[in-house]
Amino acid sequence: MPTILTFTIKPSGGDYTSMTTCRAANAKNLITADEQHIYEFYTFTGGLNDNDAFVGYTDDATRNIILKVADESLWDGIDPKSGFYFKNTTSSAVIRPISGIQNMELDGICADGSSSTQGVISISNGGDFKSVNNLGFIDVARDNFPSGFSGTVDNTLLINPGDDGGVLSTAVNKLTVVNAGNRGIVTTTGSTITNSFFYGSTGVDFSNQGGSGHDYNATGDGTATGVNSLINRSDADFENFVGLDYRTSATSALASSGSVDFIGYSLAGSGGISIILDEQGPSFTESFNTTLSVNISANISEAGPSFSESVNVDVSSLTIQASIAEQGASFSEGVSATVTPSLSINASISENGPSFIESINTDLEVNISSSISELGPSFSESINLNLTKDVLASITEFGPSFNESINANIPIKITLNPKNLIRVKRKSNTVIIKRKSNIIRVK
Repeated sequence: MPTILTFTIKPSGGDYTSMTTCRAANAKNLITADEQHIYEFYTFTGGLNDNDAFVGYTDDATRNIILKVADESLWDGIDPKSGFYFKNTTSSAVIRPISGIQNMELDGICADGSSSTQGVISISNGGDFKSVNNLGFIDVARDNFPSGFSGTVDNTLLINPGDDGGVLSTAVNKLTVVNAGNRGIVTTTGSTITNSFFYGSTGVDFSNQGGSGHDYNATGDGTATGVNSLINRSDADFENFVGLDYRTSATSALASSGSVDFIGYSLAGSGGISIILDEQGPSFTESFNTTLSVNISANISEAGPSFSESVNVDVSSLTIQASIAEQGASFSEGVSATVTPSLSINASISENGPSFIESINTDLEVNISSSISELGPSFSESINLNLTKDVLASITEFGPSFNESINANIPIKITLNPKNLIRVKRKSNTVIIKRKSNIIRVK
């Protein structure tokens, strides 16, 4: 496995202030050096005015160059200029690798091409790409994916391409092209286009000149190829066409017409966030902090001693699922949620090993299912609930030395009967606490 070297590119405080200076300092034969180079970009106010041919590099499929945007600087999925983006003002394409480079990858790269007569991606120097994902280009001149480009394309938005959206001989999935200056897409031998939406092109939206397996696409005209494709679509299929939000609308037929889910580069309202940490070894500190109005699924999976983790979520609608799964010694975890009515929360901690400290704390007016499941000695757990509706809270453990508590603030009267069960009747609602299994149920 190659040695991975990451270089940060920031206006200040990073390793370099431009892509060009980073390349000049680090270009080499990556195959001989057995290295992979990652250029990690952070937001530049007004965009980064830069371009490079990556002279001095040689790569292969795994010892290659990856240009990626740091998580904190990713675009919002609507406006390509909302995070890091290139703003090239020269007469050269932004990324134009030399022939020694055939496997460059782009992840999250955005560009505003309104100040240049050239494109962003070029293969005119003989170089090529392995894959691109989550790109957002606006007002970029020429073919945004030029003829001969052979990298796979996923989850990408092209707004106002100067010529064709792309002339492609590769696999394309979830590409949206809006208002192309010529054709939305041109397929050639080797291409397979799926789950993509082409709309408003000056020429045809879908020019099928080769390839196979084109299906589950949509076009504003009648040119989409494939028995499952949709034709003659309108701007109502976008979330807000006038407002320049080109995500697929959740109320559109495209929202459920893809090969797996939807057609288009992104689905409005889906917004689900899946955060996963997989770790092995000692001394971890992790946290999830999220403020959102959509679904969140957050998971931590670990193996080893000395962990400290937390999942903190503040949501205003829909569903939250948060879980921590661990194996090893000395864990400290927390799942905290602040939610408003009409929500549901499922929070769980699952662990295997000694010395755990966990907590699930919620304050809400809706259904909650909270559980802690552990195997090993020396546990300390608590579930604290303040609610006015149904609740299911449980602790399941195996091993010695447990300290658990379930605290519920329920606006009803609790009495004890001779069968060692606590029963509470509130019209049709019943609370049952079985002391052996530590379970509270409200029906």
